[in-house]
Amino acid sequence: AVLTRGYKGKPPTLPYPVQIDSPVKHSGDEPLLLACDHPESMVIVDPDRVRGGIWAMEHFRPDLFVLDDGFQHLKVRRDLNLALFSPADLHKDWDRVIPAGTWREGAKALHRADCFLVNTMGNDPETVRNATEHRLAPYEKKIFLFTVTADEVVNVQTRETRADMGNKPYMLVTGIANPEKVVRTAEALLGRLPAEHKAFSDHHAFGEKDWSQIRKQADRIGCRYILCTPKDAIKLRNVADDRLWTFRLGVEFPDMTSEGETFPQWWKRELQQKIRSQTPE
Repeated sequence: AVLTRGYKGKPPTLPYPVQIDSPVKHSGDEPLLLACDHPESMVIVDPDRVRGGIWAMEHFRPDLFVLDDGFQHLKVRRDLNLALFSPADLHKDWDRVIPAGTWREGAKALHRADCFLVNTMGNDPETVRNATEHRLAPYEKKIFLFTVTADEVVNVQTRETRADMGNKPYMLVTGIANPEKVVRTAEALLGRLPAEHKAFSDHHAFGEKDWSQIRKQADRIGCRYILCTPKDAIKLRNVADDRLWTFRLGVEFPDMTSEGETFPQWWKRELQQKIRSQTPE
């Protein structure tokens, strides 16, 4: 079960179990995306994670709870804490807490982490690794680099998949906090930059008027293909036509620790140890 705040969602009741056909205005975009991509999981929206977790146990008895953006949610005792970083977090944004930066806590809180995960975000892995070791090695935690990858595009309406767009021009639409990383992902997958990039604010509530404007702009520049992020596709799927495509994303963990252990291996081992320690004899 995933316990999430459901940012910008307005559920009719709390806790709110997200279904694949839940209105995005109720669930929020990220919880709905998680529910659609992982139908074997239960995604629970509730700002009170304790209440949401108790409800999930009463109704589903899940084997594992994952707290979305839960590092600061100290009301819930966690077995494992994963701290995620971007390359900018290790440079200009280091230890810059809101409102000075994007951090929610200062660097002292990193001692609570069991593991550090660093998104290379298209940067040279060796450069990111050097910055990572400079900033994070003093904490003596496991450190893994990862990369978000896109291996094909998917039509939002027909679910047709393609390796690329046949070298045709495309328009990129984003409504996320860091749109430039999407530009880099699109260029890497499709071999060319978008003919135009229309960037909306993070968590933008796309509607019919937005789609009409997007479609008209794509017509003006001669783009048959309109590409967006999976999070934006969730909000556009009920208003868009078959010109809308999105990425099929994955995550790669190429790095190992000094002991030759990958992140999936570390994660599995740590979970098994936690389970054994909590199982009565």
